[in-house]
Amino acid sequence: VSKYILRDDVRNHGSGNAGLTNFHRTFGGGLTLVVILCDVLKAVLAVLLGSWLFWGNPMLGKYFAALFCLLAREVGQPAYPVVGKLGKNASPHGWVEMELDGAVYMFDPQLEWRYLHDYGKSGYDLFKVLPLNAKEYIGFLNFKGSLFNDTCYLTDAQKEMIGVVVSSYNCCSYCLTTHGDNLRGMWKNARLVDKISYNFRSAKDELSKIDYALCEYAWFVTAHPRDIDSTQIEKLRDVGLNDHEILEAAFVAGFFNYTNRWVSTIAPVANPGHFSHNRNFDD
Repeated sequence: VSKYILRDDVRNHGSGNAGLTNFHRTFGGGLTLVVILCDVLKAVLAVLLGSWLFWGNPMLGKYFAALFCLLAREVGQPAYPVVGKLGKNASPHGWVEMELDGAVYMFDPQLEWRYLHDYGKSGYDLFKVLPLNAKEYIGFLNFKGSLFNDTCYLTDAQKEMIGVVVSSYNCCSYCLTTHGDNLRGMWKNARLVDKISYNFRSAKDELSKIDYALCEYAWFVTAHPRDIDSTQIEKLRDVGLNDHEILEAAFVAGFFNYTNRWVSTIAPVANPGHFSHNRNFDD
């Protein structure tokens, strides 16, 4: 800017640096805004070029994490990259953790976009809180991804059904509201999901023997964890479930009991849209 507009190279003044600070100290005025705009455009072009070159590459998150970390350190912020695996396919992933005011925050635009895209409604604040503990947040996502994917043994609807039964007993209104919405969308039967939410036994005549047995199991291991024994396993085997399915049911029931505790501690507010969503079916 200084060379081509002012006909004076900023590197011949002040600190000799070609950056924004030296330009502002030397020339000031409205052209400082032009320099800022140029810096922003350079960053935008770099991101666009990186996206074009590496889009679809499973290492993309690591590249951006490394770049973000370097930029943060340049402005004096203590930051470091973290690499791991994410999602149902255990894809390589990277993010940045930065210490600000004594707390560690996670910066991961890819995850932020994912949840804003899926749940981008006002009031959905749970995923603004969880990144405060970045590693636990990623662990939660990986755990969930291991249970909800195309290689599992139970159906997603069966797992959501277990989640509704567990969340109902634990009085976790947030989980009950969101997973009830999910299950209504899968079953296309809002009335049946409501009955399971209130008391799954009231829906016994409308559930298959396997689904009802899964509800009984989920309720028992949630209400009576000290009394779990082989009886519960045999009841599931009696309706035709194999060991893979039984073990997965145990993982899913444990997962929802795990999430119910810390979700209730955080006490997020479910988006009001969940209450009316997936209810207009001919059932």
